[in-house]
Amino acid sequence: MKAYISFVSAILRACGVIAIRLVAATALVVCHMVFVRYFLNGSTVWQTEFVIYALVAATFIGSPFVLLEGGHVNVDLLPNAMTRPVRMLMNLGVGLAFAALLAWSGWIYFEEAWAYGWTTDTVWPPPLWIPLLPLPLGIGNSVPSIHRINPAPLHRPLPRSTTPMTPLAIGAMVPVALMALLAIGTPIAFALGFVSIIALMIVEGTGTLSILGETFFGGLASFGLISIPMFILMGAAVASSPAGKDPYLVLDRWLNRVPGGLVLSNLGACSIFAALSGSHLPPVRPSARWAFRK
Repeated sequence: MKAYISFVSAILRACGVIAIRLVAATALVVCHMVFVRYFLNGSTVWQTEFVIYALVAATFIGSPFVLLEGGHVNVDLLPNAMTRPVRMLMNLGVGLAFAALLAWSGWIYFEEAWAYGWTTDTVWPPPLWIPLLPLPLGIGNSVPSIHRINPAPLHRPLPRSTTPMTPLAIGAMVPVALMALLAIGTPIAFALGFVSIIALMIVEGTGTLSILGETFFGGLASFGLISIPMFILMGAAVASSPAGKDPYLVLDRWLNRVPGGLVLSNLGACSIFAALSGSHLPPVRPSARWAFRK
């Protein structure tokens, strides 16, 4: 068992390395695209699609490593009062169901693209199966990191609901189920995905499970992803220089004697970085880290 765990851990860490290199490649490609378009006044054909699909691939391929490192956010409302076996059993059930269904649906989408020779509808038409392959591979590799043993294959189809539910009942059930899953410590991403899948099955039937992969991939493959590599590059530059810590330290020295000075220092530092980056989300993590050190 120890050899198996070490082998699985090595594979998942390799997934993390691949995801990091994909993100780094997207940053270089975006820089190349900006240089070609604005300095050489040339046209770009493949750069936009490469960045979008590479970031989607990094998201799915890197998901097993995130699970391995415990990077998902959860709520410790009831887990601390539960025994460890009960808590693991509940979380594993939700996680395995979500990962297995999404990996299965993603494989169906990939197989269709492979069999029918689908390509993207752009000037640079790469085979669609290439950007679709990371979905079943990444989510499938997430399964061992959830329960540490090989998942059993699904031999029986999911039963179709025979009792219709009104939209009001479904709408009331979704937040209750979501709060219950969050209360037992299920990672937020898995809780949202699991509840969404169950609600979709109740409303549309089990036939819609085959389009889950297409829905997830279509939701992530967005033109807005092009800006993400530049945010990551800027964050790496700030994190490796005193520019990230100095504004926080200055505000902390000014406001340390004011009641609530730590909160005000965090808000001020986040506001400065939000004004520089154009978004309020990137500075949250570094500001929280500096605050915990204080």
